[in-house]
Amino acid sequence: MATGVPYGAVFILVGLCGVALGATSLMRSIRARRWPFVIGQVIEAKVVQHASGEANIDTHVLYRYDVGGSTYRSDRRDFGWRPRPTSVMQPHVSDKRPDLQNELRRHFPARGAVRVYVNPGDPSDSVLDTGLAPLAFAFLGFGVAFVWLGARLIFGM
Repeated sequence: MATGVPYGAVFILVGLCGVALGATSLMRSIRARRWPFVIGQVIEAKVVQHASGEANIDTHVLYRYDVGGSTYRSDRRDFGWRPRPTSVMQPHVSDKRPDLQNELRRHFPARGAVRVYVNPGDPSDSVLDTGLAPLAFAFLGFGVAFVWLGARLIFGM
């Protein structure tokens, strides 16, 4: 067995995962553009920090909306990848970026109205922004590059 085969296989596997993540995100964004929308209400909007360091600062918007007599809550702003808090990684409100907090409050004021795009087949599936997430393109691009590198390692192309 050539020495590049195990490494190439790992590169291809990682690349395929990246392609799958990026393509899924892009396809969901495109499909959501055809979903009907309802007017929802912002419950809270805050800047959170998932760990120490400026790079781990993110925004969190929680909103509610009504469909067919039922009330739903969600925090999905777009179909890009965002870390979800776990019991080990509880985010806390950050005071490191007051400019970001002010901008967030301007776009998503508490109890403010928001347009919520709702999946007609599953009303619990919703999103605020149906735009294409730049991170999805990054996953797709890096995924293709990793598959290409893996193939070069295996086949010596």
